[in-house]
Amino acid sequence: LGFAFDGNDRRAILFEFSTTGKENIQVSAVRWTKLDQASRTMSIALQYRVGDTGTWIDVDSPSSSVYSTGTAGRANGSLDTQTLPSLVNNQAIVQIRWIYWESSTGSSGSRDRLGLDEVSITGTDIPTGPTLSINDVSNPEGNSGSTNAEFTVSLSLAAATDVTFAY
Repeated sequence: LGFAFDGNDRRAILFEFSTTGKENIQVSAVRWTKLDQASRTMSIALQYRVGDTGTWIDVDSPSSSVYSTGTAGRANGSLDTQTLPSLVNNQAIVQIRWIYWESSTGSSGSRDRLGLDEVSITGTDIPTGPTLSINDVSNPEGNSGSTNAEFTVSLSLAAATDVTFAY
């Protein structure tokens, strides 16, 4: 993936994905700069939001930003891994974007380039424990005495610890 800066405001590249059933969401990417003009300083930052509308939130600033070194040529990429806040766990829609902008002022000449390689978005399965279910029972009602009802309680899977319930 690459960015082309056109000199107007901030630009971005966006990813949308689901984290349903997942937690500990991590975003990794190799970030690099190609400096055509040593006098320019370019920046890039990772942001997120839950859903497809609303305010974008910085993941971690300034460590999620890359600044040019001021040396013309392609800089070596650096791997950056960010863990998103738990707010994005188990969501139908999560969006992330890398915004980029020129940090220097008064520069002229060709535009520098920023790039992303090897983008990876991962998470771990949210642990699910056993569940209890109780079958339905139907007994005719009487006018005297008591009527016993038998219920079957089932455990969905073996539990690592004791399972208790109140009735």
